[in-house]
Amino acid sequence: MAHQDTVPVPDNTVERWTHPPFDGHIDSAGWIWGRGSGDCKNLLIGELSAINELLRIGFNPQRTVLLSFGFDEEGGRVRSAQHLSAHVESVYGKDGILFIIDEGEGIKEDYFGRTFVTPALGEKGSTNVELTVAVPGGHSSVPPAHTGIGILSRWSQRREPSNPFSAYAQCLAEYGEIDSALKKALSPRRLMTTQAVDIIHGGVKVNALPEQATAVVNHRISVDSSVKELQARYVKLLTPVAKRFNLTVVGMSSTKACLDFNTQVPETATRYLKLSTPYGSDASPVSPYSGSAWDIFSGTAKHLWGEEAIVAPLLMNGGTDTRAFQNLSRAIYRFQPIRSTDRYDIHTVDERIHIDGHLNTIRWIFALIQNADAFRE
Repeated sequence: MAHQDTVPVPDNTVERWTHPPFDGHIDSAGWIWGRGSGDCKNLLIGELSAINELLRIGFNPQRTVLLSFGFDEEGGRVRSAQHLSAHVESVYGKDGILFIIDEGEGIKEDYFGRTFVTPALGEKGSTNVELTVAVPGGHSSVPPAHTGIGILSRWSQRREPSNPFSAYAQCLAEYGEIDSALKKALSPRRLMTTQAVDIIHGGVKVNALPEQATAVVNHRISVDSSVKELQARYVKLLTPVAKRFNLTVVGMSSTKACLDFNTQVPETATRYLKLSTPYGSDASPVSPYSGSAWDIFSGTAKHLWGEEAIVAPLLMNGGTDTRAFQNLSRAIYRFQPIRSTDRYDIHTVDERIHIDGHLNTIRWIFALIQNADAFRE
């Protein structure tokens, strides 16, 4: 799998690029510059190139090999992937696929003294919570003790995230060349839901107090949590906030764990705190790291990167089109065979990959397809 679309390039950042973002420039050092080069057009082209080479040498697979390329993954709702998955399921049935590979984590060389191959065996869920504070406006020369923006800011600054560990840390602790104190720190722990305040706006003039201020908080839901659990946490956190600032709460209740987060504001309300969640998805199931599919995957990895390489499972913070493919296989591995030093600046200015990373992608797919084809239950 791979997706055809990219995130946009804001007009005000184009001049900051070393080379134009859609020129596909290849420099003398072997770097391929451009939006989507690392996420994940290299994987898409690598898959097509590997298939083309297999056909050229006369490879005749006994297993069916499917390629699936959605076109709206970056939009977050995987509409095209849903149609692709439904078609495959109609042909091969539920759990009818041996394993699925999509974009994801990569390779870390000379990392704590070892090479780590890090497929993501699951991915966090995602939901946005929109918080709107409404208060009476007025002239900015006579502000109240707490403006709408002020109330929102006091809450938002406490919602910035701390970084989670993953099962990957356990492999570092066991195999990495690190001191004993760090080994202890990398012991198994709860995988946390992260949150980031990504959008905040309110007010249109410097001399007018805004009647409304809004913040949108993006959450990546841990595998041991859920959207409903997150909503219940908001109820617990914001009930006292609303009470302190004398705000009517819309979208939650202090007497019931969770109500509809998308309820309408009463027409008579002038001071309120409204919460809404336009959409949300829980974390994916976690793929097994034992059994036939894992043996094929890890065996191919060790063949290409050495028997001493550690194939260590990760949890992916971002989302992929595999969210729509859960019915097709339990073994879903989100992985791109690229070293961390061969890919930079995904989703921002000067996104680029090195040609060596792209060639490794072709080699990986070329070998993986043949190894899967040779496997018999």
